[in-house]
Amino acid sequence: MRYSSVLRVGISLISLAAIVNAQAAQDSVETERATVTAAREWIGGRPFSEWTRVSGDWGGYRTRLEEIGIEVAGSYTADWVSPLHGGQRSRDTYVSLTDVNVAFDLDTLLGLERSLLYVDAYQIHGRQPSNDIGDAQGVSNIQGPNTEQVAELWFETWVGERLRFKVGKVDFNSEFAFNEFGGDFVHSTVAITPSIVAYPTYPNPAAAFIAFCRLEESSYVSIGAFDGAGADGFKTGRKGLGGPFESTQSDSWFFACEVGTAWAGGNTWGSGRLALGAWHHSAQFAQFSGGTSDGSSGAWFTFEQVLHRENPEQQGDDQGLRGFVTLGFADDDVTLFGRTTTVGCSWVGPLERRDSDVLGLAMNNADLSDRSGAGTRRPSVSNRTFNTSSIRVVAPASTMPSCFCCAWRSPSDRGDAAARGAAVPCCKLKRERGPQPCCISPFRP
Repeated sequence: MRYSSVLRVGISLISLAAIVNAQAAQDSVETERATVTAAREWIGGRPFSEWTRVSGDWGGYRTRLEEIGIEVAGSYTADWVSPLHGGQRSRDTYVSLTDVNVAFDLDTLLGLERSLLYVDAYQIHGRQPSNDIGDAQGVSNIQGPNTEQVAELWFETWVGERLRFKVGKVDFNSEFAFNEFGGDFVHSTVAITPSIVAYPTYPNPAAAFIAFCRLEESSYVSIGAFDGAGADGFKTGRKGLGGPFESTQSDSWFFACEVGTAWAGGNTWGSGRLALGAWHHSAQFAQFSGGTSDGSSGAWFTFEQVLHRENPEQQGDDQGLRGFVTLGFADDDVTLFGRTTTVGCSWVGPLERRDSDVLGLAMNNADLSDRSGAGTRRPSVSNRTFNTSSIRVVAPASTMPSCFCCAWRSPSDRGDAAARGAAVPCCKLKRERGPQPCCISPFRP
């Protein structure tokens, strides 16, 4: 009787301990779930002002997709442009770009090491501001004909530690001739030299094959062959992956090569990059002086440097002063821009407690062709743009850049409205721009 009482008491104690442990485990799970929910970018989680993406985590589904190797991103970018002085016509212009892209990590999905499949589709809507301003270089970096298209679709893989190959429909400036720091500006030619002839970039990427080789720890060489049908009047952005093999009406190719090196810097002197590239287009081009040219060639030079780091002890901190220089060279008997020069700087975090805001200043000069048929009217004419850019980060998921741009020609050519110059304020709204898998090289500053 005594043993049975002891047994019952023991069983009761074990049961009670099991219940307590089960309740503690359940409380731990609920606490963990509450912690995850509180950290999630969704309703009931982080405040909207702290979200890194406007549409959030989709109730956890976005994170689940990323865990299996599928990353969905996108952006809505809108530019408002209005000429204050000069130009072709005085009216407000609104142009927008809606972009959705998906990156498939094939290492996670299929076990293909260091391989990626990328799809990018976008819609361009609105008038082109340059039609009102009368500038030749492009006021807005998102302007283009109204279109809806799958702009990029490519496969990329690494072979060993040195070789990278990319094949598919690619934007030229995602791999070549791009000034990273100039991308903060609304004006397109701050980041991309306009002297390259008929190259396959936004809004007309093209089928391509690209090979990248890491020469040393911080040096590289990259070559690419692109469908050059854009020079023959085809919209390559709307073509498929077949490129020049889809039609017999164009057999033009665009070739590019870039050699570069980068350095990490130290202390307050930050990282930098130096690149030199050359291009050749095989299409036939009409010459300003008369006749045609069997192909056209040119070169570019890019230098960008973090001049001063405010917090060198903090790894990955971007605050500080950055500078860049870009040069472009081409045949001025084929293109309007024989030589271009861009110099600029930007300051990240100019205000206290506004570490992601950017204030920038850039100057671009394009020497226009003096050939008789170029339409520039006078010899040694230049077209210049002066840009100031301030980017206010409204929230981690959105930005509100504003830009004031002045475009003018040399004093010797002030005979028409377009030549008198235009003062143009621009305002850009950018929402939810996800990570872009395509890159210039592994050595971004």
